[in-house]
Amino acid sequence: MGDPKKHTKTFSTPTHPWNKERLDKEKIYMKAYGLKNKTEIYKVESMLRKLKSNAKGLLKGQDTPQKDLERENMISRLVSLGLLKDNKTVDAVLSLTFEDLFNRRLQSLVVKKNLTSSMAQSRQAIIHEHVLVGDKKITSPSYLLNLKEEASLSF
Repeated sequence: MGDPKKHTKTFSTPTHPWNKERLDKEKIYMKAYGLKNKTEIYKVESMLRKLKSNAKGLLKGQDTPQKDLERENMISRLVSLGLLKDNKTVDAVLSLTFEDLFNRRLQSLVVKKNLTSSMAQSRQAIIHEHVLVGDKKITSPSYLLNLKEEASLSF
């Protein structure tokens, strides 16, 4: 299992390091969402890949009570995160994109609520503990906000 104090990677890097199409897309994401480095892109990509593979696993095979429970939990979690609207089907999970996840990050929501004027400024405000979610200071710009937490976002 490993040492509990040792952090493990939560993402996987691209298989080919010099793919021009992928590098151009990453550059666009870096500029549009004010990311620090490309590992943030890789983390979102891995999270999206896991969500989609779980959804595919829930779609195939026979329906069992356990599978129904897992499907219900997955959909309720994604609805509470604001990634799914009222589409209560697992098929909607397969249509999620990078932009959906990037738009739910704390850094993006601070700019969307006009608390700061740019992504870089919002990242700095979050890291310098100027942004409150409820009564807690969140210092991670990549924090995914729930819909309930979004209402209590303040500067």
